[in-house]
Amino acid sequence: EPIGSVERADIIITTGAKEQSVSLVPHIMGKDFPGKPVFTGCRKATAVMKGLSGTILSTNYLYGKKIFAFSGIARPDNFLETIISLGGIIAGTLAFSDHHAYEEKDLTSITDNAAMSRAEIIVTTEKDSMKLVDFDDFLRDIFVLRITMEMIPEKAFEQCILAQLAQA
Repeated sequence: EPIGSVERADIIITTGAKEQSVSLVPHIMGKDFPGKPVFTGCRKATAVMKGLSGTILSTNYLYGKKIFAFSGIARPDNFLETIISLGGIIAGTLAFSDHHAYEEKDLTSITDNAAMSRAEIIVTTEKDSMKLVDFDDFLRDIFVLRITMEMIPEKAFEQCILAQLAQA
């Protein structure tokens, strides 16, 4: 959200901070917005799912594999960085606009580019997999990276949310 929207907020949650700078965020944001609780949300890859089957694998499954990654998210670089951090080797990528509605021609482009890149597997985001439910044959052959958001500090965040709900 634009920084001007913070005035309306009861709680401030920042995302995108690198792990080494997470502890600085509340201090920096707290100066500008005194009295508002500040938390940091950190993305964490938790599992790899085999497309349509729903088989859940460890994120270690990506280690050392040549991966063709595609997504239709606002910051595809974050997705690629996550794959690399798990030991995946990016063989090729295709980035679509945020909230992209996939069509058959997109799937052809993905599979053709993956083959040209000599990738071992195709990986997408869980968000994008939801937009592929009408394409069973395609979804069956790809892998989905599940990413969750960890709130820091977690216990204080939970207490803050519960207190806000109690006031509602």
